[in-house]
Amino acid sequence: MNDIADVLGRWAAGLSLAAVPPAAQQQALRCITDVVGVTLAGSTTQLAGRVRDHVAREHAVGACRVIGGTMTSSLLGAALANGAAAHVLDFDDTCYAGIVHGSAAVWPAVLAAGEDGKIAGDELIAAYIAGCEVEYALGRVLGGGVYRWWTTALLGIIGAAAGAARALGLDAEAASHALRLAAGQGSGLRPVFGTTAKPYLCGRAAQAGLDAALAARAGIAGPVGIFESSGGFFALFGDGGVGPGDFATLGERYALVDPGIAFKLFPVCSAAQAAIEATLGLLAAHGVTGGKVEHVRCEVTPFVQGCLTYARPRTVAEAQFSMPFAIGCILAHGALDLDCLTPERLIDPRLEQAMAKIEMVPSTALFRAGEDDRDQLEAARVTLQLADGRTVGKHVPVASGMPANPVSEARLHEKFRACAARAPGGGEAEALLRRITSLRELPSAMLLFH
Repeated sequence: MNDIADVLGRWAAGLSLAAVPPAAQQQALRCITDVVGVTLAGSTTQLAGRVRDHVAREHAVGACRVIGGTMTSSLLGAALANGAAAHVLDFDDTCYAGIVHGSAAVWPAVLAAGEDGKIAGDELIAAYIAGCEVEYALGRVLGGGVYRWWTTALLGIIGAAAGAARALGLDAEAASHALRLAAGQGSGLRPVFGTTAKPYLCGRAAQAGLDAALAARAGIAGPVGIFESSGGFFALFGDGGVGPGDFATLGERYALVDPGIAFKLFPVCSAAQAAIEATLGLLAAHGVTGGKVEHVRCEVTPFVQGCLTYARPRTVAEAQFSMPFAIGCILAHGALDLDCLTPERLIDPRLEQAMAKIEMVPSTALFRAGEDDRDQLEAARVTLQLADGRTVGKHVPVASGMPANPVSEARLHEKFRACAARAPGGGEAEALLRRITSLRELPSAMLLFH
């Protein structure tokens, strides 16, 4: 055998943290910091509570931490609960190799497997990197067309399987079977956008990927050739015509660094981030409040228009995929933060009035020919018509937090603190942050949250 699963599984199983470039190691720690923070904040939501109730009823008791409280569960229960909480606020990171929320599916699976095996912190990081890099390598080979599917579920289950296989210490053969078993289950349908099914199914991707690794450890084999066969993964989700050689750069080029990771500064779909930044910049630069704005025109890329499909959202989940909501919150309340994501805010008359002022139109002229459309995929130009008769505008080709416009360590830690403060035990955030940033020296994964 020497199929794609063999290549990916062998690499994941054998990955040593010492072989990972320092820049990729540091980016991994930034991702772990971010996903733990957004999971803590997400744990306070109604959906996360319902998933925890489901886990308590349907999953065995265990020692794996459910982030955001004192609850523990089995490996599979913890992966489900933490994956849902990581994604429920749509505040988690994105990699544009596959346009996928990688950490929200990979980290919960790796954490549960690592806690169960009491592996050291450096091994936990290596497992996380293995899972993410396998996932992003698949996304790179599939290309931009794969985003007709919901890639967080489609690729997340495979990344979770790879990371869990590494955390469980599976050998190359078993790790390859874990990937085959995961690939055989992969799917992701875009109608989940704007529904509570989306975060739940992110948790399911983490859980199912971990379960695939556990099954492979038990000796259950997956189908050879599932990625490249005529009826296999790439034939269905890609354009076919791939082989093991397409993954030759794995371990040489780390997607954590190139194309890099996008970290959100606002808790809504990444497609709205540039327009949000432009609007806040205009209000600050011209010394006006939202009440002095009569109309907002948001010119966006066709990609952004295809993501933000809710003009008049009825639920918080829909609001996270709505440009009128995102910009309306800024006009009505001066900010777009986690406090905006409540049913009460959604029916606030001030927000409703502000949303009526927002217009979103597609434009194909937001970046010049020859520029990297990957970096400017979610560009926006915002024009404000002010009550005093002025018209002011701002073009943001690359939002802050995108790989081409990276967020600072200090700003990322500020986001972590704000998220962690919302969860029970938020006063312990600084100690947790110190443990994450020194994760390489932690003797056991069990010590991260316990």
